[in-house]
Amino acid sequence: MYVNWLQFSDTVKAELMEQISKVFEGINNPSMKEVRGLEDRLYGLEQLMFGARKLVQEQGDMSQVMFIFWEFSNRTAE
Repeated sequence: MYVNWLQFSDTVKAELMEQISKVFEGINNPSMKEVRGLEDRLYGLEQLMFGARKLVQEQGDMSQVMFIFWEFSNRTAE
């Protein structure tokens, strides 16, 4: 729906322009463009993922060694 700008009173026009100015100020504000602390949280998440991968690798290595010992003990028991 199209509304003619001239139909608004001067006070309504002034209020609209003030609100529009505030929106543009918010858009141009660098702190509004980024989520505060996001970089730190992503770095922390990356560290957790690295630690998890390391634990998975260590657990895999340990399970292989345990399997080898289990096979060895079965062969010697026979």
